[in-house]
Amino acid sequence: MNIARSIYFKNLWNRKFSIIAWSLGFAIIAIMFAALYESSAGEITSYAESIPKSFESFIGDLSSATTPNGWINIELYSLFLPIIGVNLGASAIGSEEENRTLDLILSRPVSRTKFIIEKELSIITNLSIISFVLYTSLLLGKLVYSFDIDKTNVFWATFSALVLGLSFANFALMMQNIKKKKSSGIGYGALFVTVSYLTHVFSQLSQNLEFLKHISTFYYYNVSETLLLGVNLYYICLLLLLNITLFLVSYFLFLKRDLGV
Repeated sequence: MNIARSIYFKNLWNRKFSIIAWSLGFAIIAIMFAALYESSAGEITSYAESIPKSFESFIGDLSSATTPNGWINIELYSLFLPIIGVNLGASAIGSEEENRTLDLILSRPVSRTKFIIEKELSIITNLSIISFVLYTSLLLGKLVYSFDIDKTNVFWATFSALVLGLSFANFALMMQNIKKKKSSGIGYGALFVTVSYLTHVFSQLSQNLEFLKHISTFYYYNVSETLLLGVNLYYICLLLLLNITLFLVSYFLFLKRDLGV
């Protein structure tokens, strides 16, 4: 397979060990959550009565932890996919530039459009693999332990996490194209994750700050509501629209970039 036809698969191959490691980690954590649910749910309920309500803004609604879906909401669906997404987005083109292989690849019969689209597809695939492993591991936990999760709600929560992680990946990809450095993509991407997460947290601490929720991607992700009540397709569509916008900005920036700079 020549280089013009293997951008997508080459990127997947180069990421194989990290994706296997992340997937294995998610699988272990998911099975562990399923195994611990029956013995720990009661303790969590008692704990919920003694901690300040403001603390739940960071870790989720502890009072709902008596249900399997509420239990996995505490920590399992948190910042992992956004962090992975930032690294994938910043590295998609940034790694090629750092390794000085970008000019070589584009000197072959491959267009910039093909290059960046296949890079985007590889990011989506990597995040999808991790999300799929997480979801199937929870289903396995449901079969093995007394862990009667709502499969539909968990599916949509996992899909929402995937779309959220992709949002941060595309933001990091955009910033890398602007700054032309992988480290800048990671730095700005991590800043976006932090600001968005803290904005969402602060919006729950005071009614005076509630307006902040509308500028946080985590508000539209809203995993707690998805796990407990069901999916909000409108919010998912907004996140998908954000992804399309960020990628289009990256696309046009990359088309106009002077790679020699």
